[in-house]
Amino acid sequence: MRPWIGVHDGNFPTFLVGQPASTGVQHIAEDGVTGDVTNVLPPPNVCKGLASVYSPSAPCMFEIFNNYANHGPQATLGNPTRPGKTLSTVFQLDHKNANNQYLSYLVMIVPSNDAFFGTDSVHPIRLFRNGRFNDGEGPIHFIVFGSDILDAGTEANDEGANGQMDTAFLNQKVNGTGTHPDPADPTVHKHPGFIPGGPILTGCNMFGGTLNCFFNADFTQPGYQVSEVTIEVVTGSVDALIALLNSLSLDSGIAQSLSAKLQNAKTMLDGGDFNSGCGMLGAFGNEVSAQTGRMIPGGTAASLLAALSDASQADGCN
Repeated sequence: MRPWIGVHDGNFPTFLVGQPASTGVQHIAEDGVTGDVTNVLPPPNVCKGLASVYSPSAPCMFEIFNNYANHGPQATLGNPTRPGKTLSTVFQLDHKNANNQYLSYLVMIVPSNDAFFGTDSVHPIRLFRNGRFNDGEGPIHFIVFGSDILDAGTEANDEGANGQMDTAFLNQKVNGTGTHPDPADPTVHKHPGFIPGGPILTGCNMFGGTLNCFFNADFTQPGYQVSEVTIEVVTGSVDALIALLNSLSLDSGIAQSLSAKLQNAKTMLDGGDFNSGCGMLGAFGNEVSAQTGRMIPGGTAASLLAALSDASQADGCN
C-alpha cells in the first residue's frame, strides 16, 4: 500500500533490523501513511491519528525526509493496490548531484498490523556510479519475496481479533490504534506471517466499492512473490531534438554529422551512460555554434540550441 520512495546521498536512515523503528517507518507499516499531502487518494494520507501515536514529536516519513540535509526528490504512489496492478512515477535526477545517487523505498503490506518491506539504512539502491546508471548494466530489476517481509515491531499482531478494530485495511477506524509496541518483539524483525485461520487469512473488506478477500495472503509459502520492482532510465527529450533536426533543410553533410551525434547521444543516455551521452550533446552544440551564420542560418541555430538546452536540462546534463 502506498509506496514511499526517496532519492538521497546514500546515508538516509530508514531502519535497521534489530533496532526500534522510527515514527516514519511506524506510520507507514501500521497505517500506510507517509504524510504526503499531494497524495490525495483514499484513505487519507495526512499525518494524523490517535494522539498517543501521531504527534509533532512523531513525524511521518515525508517530513523526516524533507528535514534530512542531503535529500533529493521523494514521492508517494497510489493507495491500496490490488495484486497484479502497477504503480509508477518519474524523477528528474542529475547524475552529478551527490543527493541523487541512491534510492530508498518503504511499502506497507495490507491488511496487517505493521508488516512492511523496503530498503534498510545500509542497503539503499545505488543509481549512479561515475555518471553511469546502474554501472551501464541497464534497468535495475528485482523481485520481493514473502521471506523479505518485515515486522516493524511497533504494534502487536492481533489482526483485530476480539473486536480490537486496529488492523489497517481490515477493520481499523482510526490511524494509530493497536497495542504499542509489539510485546513479542519491539524492534524491526522478520515477520512471522499472518495468524493461521486468523482474521486476515479468512477475512474480506469493502474498499472503493470492491470486495477484497485475503485467502491467498500467506506470504510465508516458499517462493511467494510480493512485488516486482523496476528502476530504469526514461529519456525522450533527445527525440524531440532529433525530430526538429529532421524537419530542417540543412546541408546534407552537416545534417548527417549532427544526426549522428544525436543518435549516439540517445543510445548512450538510454543505456544510462550519462557522462558520454551528455558529452555527445555538448559536441552537437559545439558543431551548431561553429556553423552558425555559415552552414546553419542564425535563426535555425538558435532553435536547435534552445531545443538542446531543454534536452540537456531534462537529462541532467547542465
